[in-house]
Amino acid sequence: MLNQIIAGILSFLLWLFPNSMGLLANWQSRMFNTSSSIGAVMDAVKTRDIATLESMMCKNIKDNVLDLSDEIGVLVDAVDGDISKYRWERGSNYVERKNDGRQINQQSVFIDFTTSGGDYLIVINWEIVCNFAPEEIGIRRIALYSGSTYDPNKVLLVEIMATEGWGGWHD
Repeated sequence: MLNQIIAGILSFLLWLFPNSMGLLANWQSRMFNTSSSIGAVMDAVKTRDIATLESMMCKNIKDNVLDLSDEIGVLVDAVDGDISKYRWERGSNYVERKNDGRQINQQSVFIDFTTSGGDYLIVINWEIVCNFAPEEIGIRRIALYSGSTYDPNKVLLVEIMATEGWGGWHD
């Protein structure tokens, strides 16, 4: 509830001061936080909802991955069986602020899940703040592995990623 009130106040302040990069970064970090998006990703994988996953991608992926819908289809079709349970944990965080006020904040997340067909891992690199190019907010990399986070023999099955700026700066 408190987070919604703060987001509302920040939205109002952005309306008053639309060129404030600091306000925009604060608003983005509250609206696009990783933990609130994990459930949406897993629901989309469970139901094989390609459109929802595509809508979560950053502009770079949407512009540069040929046949993005088909690639997402390959990812969800690689999951054998129905998802029975999942758990997730945060990975590394990349934050950079330039002297001119531009800011990027990226968060990686590991989602281990079990199906009737085996164990899987999805690794996602999210961009949750990009106050100079807001259309770049979203998934910058998603990879599906057979095996779990700590399985030394896990195998990469599918990877969709931006051409630049996952785990680093981009313009």
